[in-house]
Amino acid sequence: MIGCPSNECNLCARLALRLDDPLKPHFGKCMLDKKKKDRIIAKHQTHGTDTGSPHVQIAILTAEIKELSNHLLEHKKDFSSRKGLLRKVSERRRLMRYLKREEPKAYEKLMADLKLE
Repeated sequence: MIGCPSNECNLCARLALRLDDPLKPHFGKCMLDKKKKDRIIAKHQTHGTDTGSPHVQIAILTAEIKELSNHLLEHKKDFSSRKGLLRKVSERRRLMRYLKREEPKAYEKLMADLKLE
């Protein structure tokens, strides 16, 4: 088996990916890229250096959930991604419950911005 070209990790070996594998170009495309994530953070942050408030976390999780949902429409038997999707949904639900309890007005505004409910 051919390993990772950079020899920095054994991820390629562990996942049995080869350089000539037809799935390799698709691998990792279902994640948010840095530019998209930065745009989401800039739109929903509460102050200049905010990257971890519930508002931002919910917005990022919503974008990740949308991308994973689209991925699963095409790859119906990808059960590990389905499990990851369920984790993200439950984490978003917990954060939404917290935000609704602590800041109801901010919760309503965020739900309208993200077009949820």
